[in-house]
Amino acid sequence: MRRENEGGHLNGMVTLFHFAATVLQFGRMATPQKPKKSNRDRLAPIIRNRLELDDEWFPLTSRPSFFDKIRPKDWREFETAFRRVLDLGCRGDVVLTCLARFDTYNTEEIVLEKARYDSDGELSARPKTRRQRMSRPPGKDERDSFRRSLDAAAGGIKRYEDLLLELGQFEAPPSIFAPEYLSADGTVVPPPTLSSDDAIAHLPKLLKWCEKLLSDKSFGNFRTVESVGRLIPCVYVELVANSKRERGLGLQGVADLLYEINQSAGGGAAQFREAMRRFQRDHASIYEQLRRKILALHHSAKEAPEGWQRLFSDERERRSRLKP
Repeated sequence: MRRENEGGHLNGMVTLFHFAATVLQFGRMATPQKPKKSNRDRLAPIIRNRLELDDEWFPLTSRPSFFDKIRPKDWREFETAFRRVLDLGCRGDVVLTCLARFDTYNTEEIVLEKARYDSDGELSARPKTRRQRMSRPPGKDERDSFRRSLDAAAGGIKRYEDLLLELGQFEAPPSIFAPEYLSADGTVVPPPTLSSDDAIAHLPKLLKWCEKLLSDKSFGNFRTVESVGRLIPCVYVELVANSKRERGLGLQGVADLLYEINQSAGGGAAQFREAMRRFQRDHASIYEQLRRKILALHHSAKEAPEGWQRLFSDERERRSRLKP
């Protein structure tokens, strides 16, 4: 009976080792303790990361995936709002880029199948991916449950530490480092190994680290992070509009566009204007970086003549063929 219980605990340990492998990769980003940051400072890196401000942005000229989210009966309204925004001087491909980035802002790309290469190193099959919504911070009940589970896991590791060390002599912990790679001279360089001693020593600390981060109550209102995506096209409109009246018309046009893509993101021009004011006040550096990013996109090589019109025409035709 004792051995059966030990086997159950060991199966759990395997799962925990895999969990810790993922966590340790993020742990490398941890820095020495510093004075406690405000909620605003804690959320800023998350916002910057979701905006992908360090990546290069390109004008969108092909059919965006968010077209599939627009209901057939709403397509005409979407196209009308799109034309209103363009009447202010916005470029069609840049508007589509901003809307696409709004659509993917709260998601992450998951690789289902890795890219494949032939014997000459040429790409033979692109990776298969899908996007999934990012997690939100846990609520109070979930935080309490999470804390109890990790405390129990850490206690289990301590209780069976001697047995794990013995068994670790016959099966090494899974690698948590980068995979093997080819050096400049063509030699295969294997990844560093993790000893069972190191794994047993670090795993409880990693679990406590996870508990601290996800049990923290000071995330503030996380909707602040989640709502920034809808401001991307708003920033573009404010860059192009020449008057307060034009900005109001543009923001209402953006509100209508976002509503057709995602009904929960709707609102009016006044609501978006206030959200912009708060964003600029609370995260001035991120706002300026986003502004520069969109401005550079606006001044990049001009889109092909009739580019967005052709795209919309093709979409109308596609939708007409889908009608029963």
